[in-house]
Amino acid sequence: MSEEVLAEAQDPDLYAKGVERRQQLAARFEQLAPILSKLKELVEAESGGAQKPRRWPRFNLAWRGGDREATNHGGWEEEDFAWANAVLSSRALTFRGRRYLAPIVDFFNYQPHPQPRAAASGEFYLEHHQLGEENLLVLSDRATSSGGQVFEDYGDNSNSLYLDHHGFVPSENPFDCVHTTLRVDEEVDLASDRQAVLRRLRVPESPLVCFGSLASGELPWPAHVWLAALTMDEASLAACLEPRPSADACPIRFQNPVAGWQHPPTEVALLAGSVDAQIAAYPTSIQDDLAALTSPAGDALPYDQRLVIQYRLSQKRLLKQISLELAAFGAEAEAAVAVEADGQVVGARDAQAMEVEQVEEQAEKPGPAAMPTTTEPGTEQGRAPACDTIECMVEQFNAWVAAQDFPVNKIAAAVVPGMRVGTLATSEIAAEEPYLSVPSAVVMSVDSARQSAVLEPLLRVMSRQTREADFYALLFHLLYEFYVQREASFYWPYLQLLPQLEEIYPPVEFSEEDMRVLAGSTVADSVRQYKARVAKNWQLVQSVAEATAPVFDAVGGLTEEKFRWAHYILDSRSIWWSGQRHLVPLLDLINCQEMAYDPSRVHGTNLDDTGRFAVTLSPAPFQPGEQLFENYGQPNYIYFQYHGFVLEENTHDCVLVSIKIDEKDPGAADLGQLREAMRRMGFYSGVQSFCVSDRQGGHPGSNPRLAAWLALKSGKDMQSDVTEEFHEVLRNKLGQYPESTAGEGNPKVAMARKLVAKEKALLRGILEAGASS
Repeated sequence: MSEEVLAEAQDPDLYAKGVERRQQLAARFEQLAPILSKLKELVEAESGGAQKPRRWPRFNLAWRGGDREATNHGGWEEEDFAWANAVLSSRALTFRGRRYLAPIVDFFNYQPHPQPRAAASGEFYLEHHQLGEENLLVLSDRATSSGGQVFEDYGDNSNSLYLDHHGFVPSENPFDCVHTTLRVDEEVDLASDRQAVLRRLRVPESPLVCFGSLASGELPWPAHVWLAALTMDEASLAACLEPRPSADACPIRFQNPVAGWQHPPTEVALLAGSVDAQIAAYPTSIQDDLAALTSPAGDALPYDQRLVIQYRLSQKRLLKQISLELAAFGAEAEAAVAVEADGQVVGARDAQAMEVEQVEEQAEKPGPAAMPTTTEPGTEQGRAPACDTIECMVEQFNAWVAAQDFPVNKIAAAVVPGMRVGTLATSEIAAEEPYLSVPSAVVMSVDSARQSAVLEPLLRVMSRQTREADFYALLFHLLYEFYVQREASFYWPYLQLLPQLEEIYPPVEFSEEDMRVLAGSTVADSVRQYKARVAKNWQLVQSVAEATAPVFDAVGGLTEEKFRWAHYILDSRSIWWSGQRHLVPLLDLINCQEMAYDPSRVHGTNLDDTGRFAVTLSPAPFQPGEQLFENYGQPNYIYFQYHGFVLEENTHDCVLVSIKIDEKDPGAADLGQLREAMRRMGFYSGVQSFCVSDRQGGHPGSNPRLAAWLALKSGKDMQSDVTEEFHEVLRNKLGQYPESTAGEGNPKVAMARKLVAKEKALLRGILEAGASS
């Protein structure tokens, strides 16, 4: 992984360790080069190039993607040395201080154990891997059905270790921690005695501490010392500075982690300040990182770049969770100060109990009759009459939502001319105020899919066929509820509002004649690739027809048309959190528009600290009856390809441009040097796509990777000005569009025509700005 890519992890500690390890590896190679050369000669002399070593199949599987057999043991360069070190670092098992490469054993993929457990310094892993004199005994750490993939819990490790040593980032890791620098607020008096306590225990004034969730009541020891030194009284300070401190008088404990943290308000405030400062310091947000991973451009990113984005996303999510935990601790402290009831002061726990009693008392009182609702998917209770108009569907949907007990809901679905369906504010909404809190019980998710006994055999088959099993779980969940369950489905009031392909005619449905409208636009290639991906996914589903038949035979089987509809619904309406897609009733009816109140503000939905409700804050003020919009912060080509619309005003807009380095370019004069430079900078293809915009004057220097690619193409130094080369690319791009755009008068391709017109206008604007500067 290059230093440039490693820097994108946005973790200075990880970056420093990575750079140091590269330097150590290079120094070690130089030191061992003479020995390796001799070893290579011995191996070649012994094998004679004819007989493969007995363990060749094992090592052939581990080889790093090249044709290892064709190399005949040759090429023991620094890259080979680095590969061998990486194999040992990521795959070797360590017992009693010695490392072992164990065939098959190191093929088990990671998944945390389903039963929560405490950290035990790797003991859990060693319990299930026992090295004897004659063999290595591996015990399963969980039940696995026949044909199911065998997973293992690797132990009590953080995501940074998995990235650094194993080259992956787990989607779930109960032992993850995020490096956080604890900072002293200017208002805190860090007197000499407090500094002396820190120095005595060798804890810096601003220590770098790796925090996991604080819900367990455990604190990393350096954080415990830091907080104690900053908050203890003078008497305790003096006691801690005694030659032999008394355990009773000095509050510092010597265990790691320190259990039983009671989150005193002063300590909570100190930690919250450091955590919130780190969140604010990140150059990208959680929403930015999700967009980078889920966009088509993200799909095309090299593996190492996707990996570091996944890593920094996991770190930000954990830091956000810690921030929410600290906020909850602060709220508890405030509630515990004094809650008066009947002239008595009660604690926070008693107050909560009183609130529960009040709610139960109110529930016993007769109230207005509620619309009967289906509480189990597939039951007949509360089935609403069939609807044949969009107005009827909206009315049924709003009644269904009202019966689901949303903790917060200040919007309602409505028929919106020209937009089919949207949402209107039902009361005044302030900017950044929670306007919607959706119970997870009404959300369609991978978890709700796996609760279906009907789908379980099919999902088990898919888990063995693809790494995208979660996507197919939600897709089959949607197909089953919509086409099989229909009115009997718990979700039907929501599902019947989903548009059909013929209503919206998205680009994935374009004919070749329709595609002519996109002539000259790189989006045409992107749409074709998207269509090919959907077709490939359909082929995969056809390959498991024996598993889909029991689920869908009752409705005529699973057809390609049904599959394409469900695929498009997931691609266009899914809302992401915790690394998974969700179909969220009401929230996904909100239309997209950039808000003049704050054009840079991008939509975000997150689970609350209970994990039971998906909460969304308002992007702007709205009055009752006004349509509420969200800005999803995407360029128009993304909106067009996946959603079928183009925004008129979009400060996030850009034009997708593909730039190829071919043999005629000055930078290709020395292909070996070019390939090395590309590898070093994380370019793994001779064609790179960039989304260019007029932000920051449209200067190529505002996009370092674009500027670097143009420098490579032109054979210039990396620090050179490549503005002219950039403008030449844009002029060539404009020349690829036909003089007149096809499809005039065809309403189905009106959005495609609008997209092309906006692309051409944006390209001309960049060139005109460059000419005048």
